[in-house]
Amino acid sequence: MRKSRKRARRLGKQNLTVESAVARAGMDATAQRIRLEVSDKISGISCGGIAAPMELLRVLPFRSAIDERLHLLKAHKPYSESDHVVNLMLNIISGGDCLEDIELLRQDDAYLRAVNAARIPDPTTAGDFLRRFEERDIHTLIDINNEMNMNIWEAAQVDRSEALIDIDGTIQQTYGECKENMDMSYKGKWGFNPLILTEANSGVHLAGVNRAGNVNSAEGAVAWIDRAVVVAKSYFQKVLLRGDSAFSLTREFDRWDNEGVEFVFSYDCMNNLEKRADLLATKAWRRVPRKKTRRHTHANVKREAIARRGYKHYRAKREWIAEFGYCPSKCGKEYRMVVVKRELELSIGQKLMMPEYRYFFYITNNRERTPLQILDLIHRRCNHENKIEQLDNGVHALKMPAAEFHANWAYMVICVMAWNLKSWLGLLMPNTERGARVVRMEFKRFSRWRLEIPCQVVRQAGYVVYRYIAHNPWLDDLFRLFDRISRLRFARA
Repeated sequence: MRKSRKRARRLGKQNLTVESAVARAGMDATAQRIRLEVSDKISGISCGGIAAPMELLRVLPFRSAIDERLHLLKAHKPYSESDHVVNLMLNIISGGDCLEDIELLRQDDAYLRAVNAARIPDPTTAGDFLRRFEERDIHTLIDINNEMNMNIWEAAQVDRSEALIDIDGTIQQTYGECKENMDMSYKGKWGFNPLILTEANSGVHLAGVNRAGNVNSAEGAVAWIDRAVVVAKSYFQKVLLRGDSAFSLTREFDRWDNEGVEFVFSYDCMNNLEKRADLLATKAWRRVPRKKTRRHTHANVKREAIARRGYKHYRAKREWIAEFGYCPSKCGKEYRMVVVKRELELSIGQKLMMPEYRYFFYITNNRERTPLQILDLIHRRCNHENKIEQLDNGVHALKMPAAEFHANWAYMVICVMAWNLKSWLGLLMPNTERGARVVRMEFKRFSRWRLEIPCQVVRQAGYVVYRYIAHNPWLDDLFRLFDRISRLRFARA
């Protein structure tokens, strides 16, 4: 493209000093006077990248599935159920943080032209729509989300070998006092305790479940885990569950093992396990290799302050790994217990104390991976925490904008689908390397790089034309992605 070549010349390496560059490029903002005008003929939007999400929602059987299976409105005047759901998703995709941001989109004629709508629901109407949801309706919405996940896996030809289902809960604090089912968590925070299930390889969420703040992390999780396993088995050859010790549900281990579901869970450090680890022969332990990192050139200011003030400080030095067979009390089978022995260097101020040793246990029914591979698998589960953080601060799925419990749950699921829309686009990108980066990308960065591309929106010969007026390094990928999406064909719901 001519613009990209021009940009490359402009950003090419030049041996210019700062003063000469400013003088030649005219970077002095005080040298020009500014005049403001409003265009009467040309209008545009700042989020021109929504062309790809809009096209994907058009070719997927998404809207038809919602209209046929979600019955919340007595009369569709003028909006249908899918209009409301898509409106909330596009508000997030377009950079909105809350329901009130929908009002900015309603007043933007160019945006209405871009989404091919005469008008869209206002924030009050969107809130009223959320309050119509009951629990069965939310289950239907989650099922539709997972059907779209399966369609995208098939279209993107995602590797079928293994699905990694990450399970975790999070405490979502709220400062409101009138939100239904809010309660105090074990940390003393008032709010909710959502449960999030994610397929790690494709980066899509399989379920988001709203729960009261005082529930146990694993409360009600078994039913949702089983539903996620059914979804994953419909496409993947194997399914592996990952979670922390709260989800080591030993009463379910035998059933999952009989059904061919593999699992790797952290396990509580108990006295009987520590004794078993102490009795292991020396040759049973293997040194865990440390990852080589680039040497830091700066002084460790934090460590110096800890030593100067006489604080207690632990520092991991070495690790060894071993395994032994273990049968939990609620199981009828023996499983692999992988144990990590970590040496901790203890210092108090400038004084170096005797090292301490701690054990970490992980239980699994996987017989193929080595103990080091099991450890690497459980370490990579930490990325699930980042995805939950992005649900909170990226798409704002956990903000609980309504007073009603089910309304907040429905909003959470719709925002989860907005996140999945990002992952779907990454999986479908022809450039697989860049697509993988999109799947891993934080939502704010995705929005800045992929969506916030200024464009003019015009109607032309039965088309809505997005005419981009600024170049972006990802613009070529957007055109290729749009072309691929346009050729996709899915069976209608």
